[in-house]
Amino acid sequence: MMEEADSSNDVNKNSSITMDDDFEALLSVPIEIIFREIMQTQIIIPGGKRTNQRTFLFSKSEVTALLRVAMLASELTTTMAMVYEALDRVRKGNMYLNEIIREATNSNHNYGYLRALLPIIAVHSETAKDALTNVTSDTNFSISRILQEL
Repeated sequence: MMEEADSSNDVNKNSSITMDDDFEALLSVPIEIIFREIMQTQIIIPGGKRTNQRTFLFSKSEVTALLRVAMLASELTTTMAMVYEALDRVRKGNMYLNEIIREATNSNHNYGYLRALLPIIAVHSETAKDALTNVTSDTNFSISRILQEL
């Protein structure tokens, strides 16, 4: 029974790890498929020369669109990874901040030295909040811009 619980925890851990890869996996077409040749023929041109003519699965405009989607999917994956990291930093900063304040106010021991960490934690949390604001705003690096282009 314990082994089953451990394996289910491993599955949950692995599912959160691969969350970042989902955008590329869902939206991108593999490069091998985009540039796949479906036919190669030999043509004799005037003058007796032979040339090889290759026919591809997708047209040039389709290849351009598929490569653009792949690039935007990669950009969205990277942006979402930044969001997850920033949210994690904000959460940890708030957790540490609350823990230090709670220990300093509710304890008989002298935890005054922990108060020195408060400005560091505040700066760390504010930097993460600024990153979140930049990613979610309507700028060149925002999620909304990527989704509009898709």
